[in-house]
Amino acid sequence: MALSPRTTGTAEAVLCIDISSGKLVPGSRDLHYLPGCESNETLDKPWWELLGCRAYQHHPVTAALATGGRTPLPAFCIQTGGQGTVVTGEVYPLPDTNDTRAAICLYPLVDERDIESLEPLSVGDTIGVLGISGLSHDDQLEPSRHQSLITGIYRETRALLRAQDSIIPAPGSGFIFVLRQVEIEQATLIGKALGSQASAVLHTDTADNSANRAAIGLAAITTTPLVALVQANNALLRALSDTDSTLLCVTGPGDARYATARAQEMRGIFTARNHVIQVPDAPADITVNPLETGIQGYVGDNMEGAVDQALFLAPLDTHCRCGPTWYRQVLYRAHDT
Repeated sequence: MALSPRTTGTAEAVLCIDISSGKLVPGSRDLHYLPGCESNETLDKPWWELLGCRAYQHHPVTAALATGGRTPLPAFCIQTGGQGTVVTGEVYPLPDTNDTRAAICLYPLVDERDIESLEPLSVGDTIGVLGISGLSHDDQLEPSRHQSLITGIYRETRALLRAQDSIIPAPGSGFIFVLRQVEIEQATLIGKALGSQASAVLHTDTADNSANRAAIGLAAITTTPLVALVQANNALLRALSDTDSTLLCVTGPGDARYATARAQEMRGIFTARNHVIQVPDAPADITVNPLETGIQGYVGDNMEGAVDQALFLAPLDTHCRCGPTWYRQVLYRAHDT
């Protein structure tokens, strides 16, 4: 059994829309596999109806449109004539439209025919996705070593599952597992055990993988298995992006929007945004006074001294990692002269 996304040979649907109304404008193409494009009334429908969305306010496309720039989309599910399809793509503003129009580009990855290879699934089952950050991109890890790690993780995690449960390798360095007829609370406990076991294999096999970690996303099947698989994958992305080494996340309503925001943030300042927030000019006539005095080597009444003081105090203060507020307080106390 395997899940094989279709990344080549598929047409890319392009929905050109008016951002304020969400309705299509001329320029759209290859919309034949979208659920709402089966009639001649396509141009009178907003994009969320064309994609078969209900709660579009929480949809990743909505979050991507709000960025005002070219933004990649996480995988999400659309329904086409009763057949579910997972799609991905990107959103970008159309040129020369004063940010009033945008393009939504989508291409299919998998559909329900592909997920049927995971064995029959039903409502009440829980789908989990186990992922390992960075492993497939580790240039220090030889292919044979990579294969050995994946095999070891599979063997150790499969030993924790019941006979009726299943786990299969997924594209990249991950696994999909199915827990049959368990409540989400029990599935969470099982998922944490699987994640801990995967972490143990990862970090005891070789010290070179200390920067990599395992995480899990979980989703109960309440509608279709394909929807639950996408939800579990988005929960995994949230777990992997958390800075506190979160081991497991259960799907939540904001996961897809969170994944969209993270994809935008990964580009740093190079986000292709069309606008920059304007800030007021800083006052020119300010002086800097120290919060602490009497430090050996301190140069008073200037910013250089304040920086020296901050560097001196940072290792001594347990709150120095809490954020920029503490640093602002230590770096300077500015007031009008």
